Amino acid sequence: MLVSLRDSGVSMPACIWCSSPWVDLEAIGGSMSAKAAIDPLIQKSYLLELAAAYLNGADSRTPLASPIYANLRGLPPLLIQVGSAETLLDDGCSSPA
Repeated sequence: MLVSLRDSGVSMPACIWCSSPWVDLEAIGGSMSAKAAIDPLIQKSYLLELAAAYLNGADSRTPLASPIYANLRGLPPLLIQVGSAETLLDDGCSSPA
């Protein structure tokens, strides 16, 4: 949403707080598997099911769908918080390979 707002020239908020962000609809981060046994809420199979429904055939690497592939320059400061036991850990603290 922020990338779309920036590209449209819409006034941006002063800052953003992201709690356990899901930024990779491909779910390729290592924490998807490494944390699966200890994350009681979010599992890769469920995320891929949601991604397929949302994408409706579109490429999962589309920057507006998976912000991990987007140019984030010009966005307001982001506070990203993610737990060390979450399958979404890599989504909150890594960049694409």
